[in-house]
Amino acid sequence: MGKKMFVANLVLLIGILVLLMGVILYFSMGGSFITGFFSGSNPEVISEESKSLASTEHLNIDVSSMSISVAEDAGDQIQIIFSSNQREENRSKITVEEDGGTLTIRQEWKFRFGFFFGMREHLEIRLPASYKGSFSLSASSGDVNMSIPNTFSDFSAHLSSGRLDMKASSITCTSYSIKCTSGSLSVGQLAGSGSMELTSGKLTAEGIIGERHTIKSGSGSMSIETLSGEADVHVFSGRISIDAFSGSGSIRSTSGRLDIGIAAMTGDIDVRSTSGSVHVDIDNDQNFNFEGKTTSGSIHTNFDVSKDGRSTRGSVGDTPQYTLRCDVTSGGIMINREVILAK
Repeated sequence: MGKKMFVANLVLLIGILVLLMGVILYFSMGGSFITGFFSGSNPEVISEESKSLASTEHLNIDVSSMSISVAEDAGDQIQIIFSSNQREENRSKITVEEDGGTLTIRQEWKFRFGFFFGMREHLEIRLPASYKGSFSLSASSGDVNMSIPNTFSDFSAHLSSGRLDMKASSITCTSYSIKCTSGSLSVGQLAGSGSMELTSGKLTAEGIIGERHTIKSGSGSMSIETLSGEADVHVFSGRISIDAFSGSGSIRSTSGRLDIGIAAMTGDIDVRSTSGSVHVDIDNDQNFNFEGKTTSGSIHTNFDVSKDGRSTRGSVGDTPQYTLRCDVTSGGIMINREVILAK
């Protein structure tokens, strides 16, 4: 009898909790589950604001949870357009603040029960190409799409979760810092020195040009068409593909294949893989020393080398100045001389 009473009381308690939760959700969504809680309607423009950038030296965009687009504007003012499909009491608020030479665009976010069911909010930034100050974007959750042809003093974009698409952009800057914790990164043309860091996601880039680059990924493939400068490239788990590399530095993969095209050497280049094969094509015009070593696997070249067990050495040209080193723990090495065109 006691057990039946316990079960009955438990069922009653659960029913009361479900009822209370329903009431809370009902009022938190403005009194309508259909148009609020499960809303999937398209966002409508809520606010539009224009600001002069004549005295702006720093542009900061700080958003917690919404999609963002940054596009070119033909005028001389920045346009800030916010869209949402939520009722006024549930939607985010965008604030625009000017402090000295800094313009900050910020999302004021508040917790709402059921905000993740059908909420769609978008921030559109239209930026004049004439703006040459610093650019900083920080987003916790949401995709970011950028299509701008700007020259910045400094450029930074940090995303916790979401896709950063910059493939339609051509950005020149003194320094850059790009971080994506969870999501893919697509880069168009980027000129400057700096770092890219992905925790988990795919990186694709058309051109990365500058003096120094640090490019790292925890998990995900990396595909770069053109890379120039002193580079430190490292993928923990995933394939690295670079069509035309002009420069010096280190290219490493803990687990994954490496396919590298070397258009020009401006210093020594180290290519290393713990588990995965290495394939390097180097331009015919390059004079270089070669050192190759593999613990488990073979080494093949289309130029003369001398072999000593698992190690291989050779020189190409009359006056080789720099050394190409390839070291693989588990996997083979293939080195070919051929025409490499920097794109």
